[in-house]
Amino acid sequence: MKKKNIYKLVLTIAAFCFLSSNTQAQTVELTAGYGYQFGSKVNYGLNSYIKLNESDQYSFTIGVDMFKGAMTEVTYIHHSTEIIQSEPGDYRKVTDLNADWILVGASKYLEMEKLRPFFGGGFGMGIFNSNNEHPEVGKIDTKFYLAVAIKAGANYMFNDTWGLNVQGNLMFPIQWGGVYIGTGGAGLSGSSTTLIGGFSGGLVYRIN
Repeated sequence: MKKKNIYKLVLTIAAFCFLSSNTQAQTVELTAGYGYQFGSKVNYGLNSYIKLNESDQYSFTIGVDMFKGAMTEVTYIHHSTEIIQSEPGDYRKVTDLNADWILVGASKYLEMEKLRPFFGGGFGMGIFNSNNEHPEVGKIDTKFYLAVAIKAGANYMFNDTWGLNVQGNLMFPIQWGGVYIGTGGAGLSGSSTTLIGGFSGGLVYRIN
């Protein structure tokens, strides 16, 4: 799936949520964030691993108040990074990687005047698109995986409309198999479910 098509899908879902909420006169909350992704590592063999390197990330969430203290949300997260392979006597970059996450979920908010702590989760899809692959690896097709995410953080509202967001998140694609290294019929594959965590800060805009 091309990045342009991913953006169209996210915008379509967000527009649908926005129009639905306006019809029912509900509050809509828009959150744009920028942060840091910690990376992840899959071990194999003796002193060998495949690693998703650390990187920055950005995100956008549209939420709709369903009832007091709870919000239904659609979230898009993107990070561009690289995958490296390390073995005794050998260290190399396998490929650049663009990761896109599209998640539908909900969050529970604790009302404390201007400070609004929250925790929540979502379910959706992780889309992994590779480029600049190592010659021994060859072209890696775009991969699609079901994904689960959890998050926790807080919003600090300056007024009824604007606020700041700080949060941490954990995401994991279900049965992500890593990257195949090798040519022909021989090679190796890091096969393991992996957690990808990070934190971010951003702006909150509420439409009442």
